[in-house]
Amino acid sequence: QPRGTRGESGGQTGCTYDISNKHRLGYSEVQLVQTMIDGVNKLYEEDLELQKKIYEFPTFLSVNSLVAKYVTKELWDKLCRHVTSTSGFTLRKAVICAIELDNQSNGVYAGDWDSYKDFAEVFDPLIQEYHGWRASSNQPVRSSLENLPDLTILFWEWRSLFVSNLWMIISFSCLGMPT
Repeated sequence: QPRGTRGESGGQTGCTYDISNKHRLGYSEVQLVQTMIDGVNKLYEEDLELQKKIYEFPTFLSVNSLVAKYVTKELWDKLCRHVTSTSGFTLRKAVICAIELDNQSNGVYAGDWDSYKDFAEVFDPLIQEYHGWRASSNQPVRSSLENLPDLTILFWEWRSLFVSNLWMIISFSCLGMPT
């Protein structure tokens, strides 16, 4: 009976557990240590099985997503073991939302700049279909905040007319930086 470090009903904290006296009484130290060794071996075997499943071609719950359209088993097998150098991002991490959620239109996220080049065979056709930009296209870059329109005035005028709540999310993937 595993229990937390604060007693029978104290709950566990972090990765520290205590084993109830009820399960230790009547056993020798050798038996208790062997039980622990058996438990660790079982956890190791289960971990190995889970590691194998990480590389299996996933079932995408977002069946109509662009990920489901472009990530084929062959492409998955080619890229699934690759890890980006900047932040250790993987293809599985990039497409996890299309695997676990059934409402994604794209279903892919870049974890860092390397994701775009390392997983280009996934990102390039997705970006081209969704945004209409080819991988070889150059998008205009605004080099300073001075070039941006004054969104504050626009926001307050717009909000007073129609909007009750507004969230703006802007993210950039910069070379050498995780997003």
